[in-house]
Amino acid sequence: MMKSVFSGTYELISWKNTSSSGEQTYPFGPNAKGFITYTSNGYVSVHLMAESRAMFTNEGIFDALAAEALQNQLNYISYFGTFTATESTVFHRLLSCSFPNWEGTTQVRNWSFQNGLLQLSVDKLLVDNELVSAQLIWQPLS
Repeated sequence: MMKSVFSGTYELISWKNTSSSGEQTYPFGPNAKGFITYTSNGYVSVHLMAESRAMFTNEGIFDALAAEALQNQLNYISYFGTFTATESTVFHRLLSCSFPNWEGTTQVRNWSFQNGLLQLSVDKLLVDNELVSAQLIWQPLS
């Protein structure tokens, strides 16, 4: 349902969380980077990361020091799976995720297109033991 509306790859413009008190934060900074891809046959892939991340001390791809690996994990999230959508909601069914607690779950997002930009939002996202609302704005790549 409605998969053709989403088909394509989008670049992250902004990710903003808002607390119940109205405080706004940017989880990976104001210039976070990311891509989301929706395929016409119902697959989704998401990558989000902080704008700048420190280089690892060692050159080997699996040779990060523990502190470096932890910092990298806290500044990156990705997942892939399948999706379906209704007129205002998209359901991401996660096959795998860098945050293992989300594997096998369905992440529900509100969606709309405004001024040619895809807006995805969630009303209740648990961050630092607090439920926040999150809004991500994506620009289609041509």
